[in-house]
Amino acid sequence: MMRFCVLSVVFLVAGSLSAQSPVGNNSRVLEVSPELSVQRVIPNNQGEYELSSGEKYFTSLVVKISGSDSFETSSIAAEGNSYPLEVDEHTDLDGELQSLPVIFDLPGQNARLRLPNVTEPFSVYYISAGELPSSARTAGELKPLVTTPGSCEEPETIDQSEWRKGLSAPSYSRSYTETEHLIVHHSATSNSLTDYYNVVRNIYIYHTQVNGWSDIGYNYLVAPDGTIFKGRDPADGEQDLVLGAHFCGKNSTTMGVCMMGDYSTTEPKEEAISSLEALLTWKASKDILDVLGSTPHPLNGDLNTIAGHRQGCATQCPGDKVFEKLETIRQDVFANLQACSDPLVVSTVTFYPNPSEGDVLIELPKETELEAVDLVTLSGQKQSIGLINEGLNGYRAVTSFLQPGVYVMMFKLKNELPQYKKIILR
Repeated sequence: MMRFCVLSVVFLVAGSLSAQSPVGNNSRVLEVSPELSVQRVIPNNQGEYELSSGEKYFTSLVVKISGSDSFETSSIAAEGNSYPLEVDEHTDLDGELQSLPVIFDLPGQNARLRLPNVTEPFSVYYISAGELPSSARTAGELKPLVTTPGSCEEPETIDQSEWRKGLSAPSYSRSYTETEHLIVHHSATSNSLTDYYNVVRNIYIYHTQVNGWSDIGYNYLVAPDGTIFKGRDPADGEQDLVLGAHFCGKNSTTMGVCMMGDYSTTEPKEEAISSLEALLTWKASKDILDVLGSTPHPLNGDLNTIAGHRQGCATQCPGDKVFEKLETIRQDVFANLQACSDPLVVSTVTFYPNPSEGDVLIELPKETELEAVDLVTLSGQKQSIGLINEGLNGYRAVTSFLQPGVYVMMFKLKNELPQYKKIILR
């Protein structure tokens, strides 16, 4: 993934754009870009800091510290509310700890930071997502929020050209991937936010300018009211196939969908779940995915087709309350697929011997057309194998050259769901 360098060296001098702690330390805010400014702060004994961006307004704040392994009891107060700092589990900063962005509905210039037990200088990032032109917001709000239940059509979405107006567009060489797994996330941002355009704009700036990623990480984002935003910009490619940055550094064969909000203890709204299911239904219908099944992935030898982020690495994402609903979501999406499609014929593929010490023979029922056979290790690595047509719906899979072990054979059949069968090679 292409990364951009973000400057983090800030001069510790007094000035008109100062953020003063209660004991009088001044630290200047350095503008890195029109959307991002950074401030290096000297810690004080009280652990309380008055943050000020001077004449410039901010729409979210990020804190990066070293010498501590948590943001426990840390918070930011603004707009009459207090927001706890949460660790961004997706960043690898070699000894430093970075918070998720604390996003505000209204632009501000002042906030109070509580950061006890920090003894080394730390950084505060001021993100300014600016004002979204009213014409873009109106165009988006004219779209229906939720697709009719039981439909396999692509749901209405808010395009990047609408939510990203006024912000710099990403510029990099895109990569694309086939999809085998649909990964569900949550943004872990405040559930009190109501300006969802602003939330997406802030996440975009955070991913690109604070994290240094080439674009926003997710393929799609779903707001609590059911509005679906297109995420990573595919340029001339397809939205659902552009390679994202969301699944523990192993993004190939995945599509990422982020539920906006924090669902650690809060139940997601029905509108959001309905839109998520509509999006997953369309994608599964388009790619003929077995939404009740599972296949190997480099991070998980038995990863559900519809999976939560935590099934790939150590994270709480997508929050307990969304993760608990994933099995119901799988069943709902399957029911949608059944309702909007012609009934699928499920053919029984047989193969032998198993275990095998040489090649494997495959037999198909009459009038069943085999398009491809993939062999996958339990760690998710695909192995290239030859396939010889033996006639009368019989094939020989050339596997005798492979290392002994346990594999999964994936049979791709025309107009049918793929089938997965475990095989042992000796």
